[in-house]
Amino acid sequence: MGLSRAAFILALALAACSQPQQAADADLPPSPKSGDEADMIAQGREIADRECARCHALASGEESPHPEAPPMSELLGRYSADALNEDLIDGIKLGHEDMPQFDFDIATADALIAYLKSIRIMSSPE
Repeated sequence: MGLSRAAFILALALAACSQPQQAADADLPPSPKSGDEADMIAQGREIADRECARCHALASGEESPHPEAPPMSELLGRYSADALNEDLIDGIKLGHEDMPQFDFDIATADALIAYLKSIRIMSSPE
């Protein structure tokens, strides 16, 4: 019994020591994006620069060069990320009348969607 009681007291002491650390962790700011996520967003920005910037504004608050093309920061307010991703992969023509048809592979579409999520206007869905 002496050993069980000693183990119980040790367990309580260890639990008490870990509680302040857990409380302190809750006050920490969220961790920054992982390297993989940041890389994907950067790739998506490059894709947007190359494929979308001639018609769509990339920065929030800017007007799109093409009057019928919404700013990129508003796209996820108009389309769900999953539906837009699938449409880009399937090569479906979206958007304004003279928008080119895109036929992205999965990685390219995923990177563009990651970028769109990083710049979306906060009131947008998703």
